[in-house]
Amino acid sequence: MFGWALFQAIVRLDLLLFQFSSASRYAIDYSRIRISQSLGVLVAVYAAGTIMSLYGGQWMFVISSFGLCLSLVCFLWLFKPEIELRKKQAHLVEE
Repeated sequence: MFGWALFQAIVRLDLLLFQFSSASRYAIDYSRIRISQSLGVLVAVYAAGTIMSLYGGQWMFVISSFGLCLSLVCFLWLFKPEIELRKKQAHLVEE
């Protein structure tokens, strides 16, 4: 389930990029996003190793649940207009 949500977030972030970017800057902006995502993966791996070695396995679940909640808040904040638009469209279809 988390993998599906992560996939959805990546696809939607790519869509946002192409919405707000100009055609002449697609390649540059796309490479910046990919570099940022790869850097995030590297930082996450090192952070997980550091937390595991310093505090043990129990804190991994506490910190990862905090990160998951933070991701949910960011996701809802970034895509709130799209969610509201879909609700309005669904309401119009019902009428």
